[in-house]
Amino acid sequence: MATLTIPMRAIGKARPRLGRNGTYTPEATKAAQNQIGWEWAAAFSGPPLVGPIRLTIRAEYTPPASWSAKKRQAAMGTWKTTKPDFDNVAKLVGDALNNVAFGDDAQVADASIEKVFGPEDKIIITVESI
Repeated sequence: MATLTIPMRAIGKARPRLGRNGTYTPEATKAAQNQIGWEWAAAFSGPPLVGPIRLTIRAEYTPPASWSAKKRQAAMGTWKTTKPDFDNVAKLVGDALNNVAFGDDAQVADASIEKVFGPEDKIIITVESI
């Protein structure tokens, strides 16, 4: 089992876009995927895991600055029910860890995704063989 905390705001994986030269992945999505992949590779060496995988993702978000201090404090640890969608966050993380933590995200047989408010933006990722 390996767990990594990445200090970044979790975004959802954006759909491919159509441009003059064909389809492309938006820059924000590519940058987020690259950051997750690089940080995982820097923290854990060795070959990607084989076989079935359990992937656990906890995405923590700071409450909006427009909220009052009282409302921001009350939100700590509560569920975030606004965008990004949980499945798009999972897709971003799964695709970022392809050939880094595991061979292919098709190996993920069990997954858990949480979106909560916290004091800082971060993603906590746990990968384990099952």
